[in-house]
Amino acid sequence: MKNGVPYDVAFSYSDAERFAACVVMSEHDGAIYDWNAMEFKDRKAMREFRDMGVFADHLARLAAKSTAVTHHLTEETAKDVEKVAKAEIGHYQPAVGPFAKWEQLKPETEAEKKRLGFRLNAPWNGLARCVTASSTARSGTRRP
Repeated sequence: MKNGVPYDVAFSYSDAERFAACVVMSEHDGAIYDWNAMEFKDRKAMREFRDMGVFADHLARLAAKSTAVTHHLTEETAKDVEKVAKAEIGHYQPAVGPFAKWEQLKPETEAEKKRLGFRLNAPWNGLARCVTASSTARSGTRRP
């Protein structure tokens, strides 16, 4: 445990979150980080927080003070969300929060997917069908 953050928690952070946490903890110990230049101005020891609440408050204050911090964290978080979302395409999704789980496709839908050459027993990617239909219309041939 360093700065009141258990190692398993620290290593569960994304690269962007871990980077931000290291900067914030360093600033707590007196280091000054220039978010525009993306480098420390003053290299001092890592900052320590007595608990995660104090750490979260410090992150919020830091983000409010610097649009560069907010922009950087938003961009990195968006990349992480995009990566996870793309990995979920073609997989049935479980219930999450207020959203119901995805139901299995009807037999007639699976039959149509088979006829069109799509992967069976997976949610239908409607965009892929639109692209295929568009390609077929332009070329006059059907693509699987």
